[in-house]
Amino acid sequence: MLVSIRFLCGLGLLGSSCFGQSTLSLSSASGEPGESVTLNISLDTAHPGETAGLQWTLNSPAGGVASFNTAVGPAAAAAQKSLYCANTTCLLAGINSIPLSNGVIATVTLTLSPTATGNLVVQLSNPVEALLDGTGGSITAANGIVSVDAISVAITPTSASVSSAQSLQLSATVAGAKNSSVTWTMSPQLGSLSNSGLYTAPSTIPTAQTIVVTATSVADPTKSASASISLVSAIPVALSPLLASLNPSQAQQFTANVNNTTNQAVTWSLMPAIGTISNGLYTAPANITSPQTVTVTATSVADPTNSGAAEVYLSPPVAVTLNPSTIYLQPWQTIQFAANVNNNPNVAVIWSLNPALGSISNGKYRPPREISKPQSVTVTATSVADPTKSATAIITLVPFQLRTPRKFPPRE
Repeated sequence: MLVSIRFLCGLGLLGSSCFGQSTLSLSSASGEPGESVTLNISLDTAHPGETAGLQWTLNSPAGGVASFNTAVGPAAAAAQKSLYCANTTCLLAGINSIPLSNGVIATVTLTLSPTATGNLVVQLSNPVEALLDGTGGSITAANGIVSVDAISVAITPTSASVSSAQSLQLSATVAGAKNSSVTWTMSPQLGSLSNSGLYTAPSTIPTAQTIVVTATSVADPTKSASASISLVSAIPVALSPLLASLNPSQAQQFTANVNNTTNQAVTWSLMPAIGTISNGLYTAPANITSPQTVTVTATSVADPTNSGAAEVYLSPPVAVTLNPSTIYLQPWQTIQFAANVNNNPNVAVIWSLNPALGSISNGKYRPPREISKPQSVTVTATSVADPTKSATAIITLVPFQLRTPRKFPPRE
């Protein structure tokens, strides 16, 4: 019985030097977790024009590939071959005598798992090459590698400080994954955190503390990044008094109380810069031509974002006028004086008499019931806002005189 040399070579009994060795190779690719990549199975035959069919086993790394699908490649389609796969083994054959040529005989589409990482080795093994004469060619297989981009999460800013009710926008960047979505969480649960990473501090922060905000990749929940947010107790500044009215060269001492800190130091400032202030003592300018308001601000040295303010009303010198300025009165007569206080919102005055003859109330003067002889009384209206400013009027009191009947000559 004659045994063909080709048959013996196909069984590998005569060594690889018989006809050379065919290669079935799997290409490599790169991708991101969760996406699909395509690898090519290519034939490089040592028996040109004689390959009738092929068989191989494909194994993907556990955990790295969620699923894969094998389809006929262009070289196999040109030879009118069909693909039959069961589990991980595939057979490429056809009921015809058209040989397979070199090239891509099949494509493998792999769907990477969301947690895939590193270099994934896809094994192509157990290759079989069937020749048209019914013998088998000598063939080897080469594996393919899928390089998976590593997923990483970055967050900005990585640290920040906020005080009561303040907001901070954080942003997260996901690298190595098409799905850039993240979930936002914080610990402990103080304040609020939106789905877009906007953190808002609670309205009250009794003590300083730290919040950790974490952005976790949706594509790979094992990947995350965190930021530390320091909650700073508000340091309000209370100023006293809150309002003062001053005339030229007058002064007002302000005091500042800085809460929630042992550092009571403040810096004083004026807006506009009219007058002077030193250690809280404000002094009005010597010349004030028109009414105006100056804001006194005390800013915390411990926290320059917190301050307190008071207002100083500056007015020109108080001027008091009295009307009428002179008047003659008899015992039964009265007079109403009008006092005008200029350049101050406080228009109140204090009325006085010198000597204390008669009475005056709210500017209405009543003389004594009896006036024995002519005499003068000085009426004074003194400003309550500035007791150094006053106006006077002179009342001349005259006794009551009966008229003597007029004598006419007798008629003739």
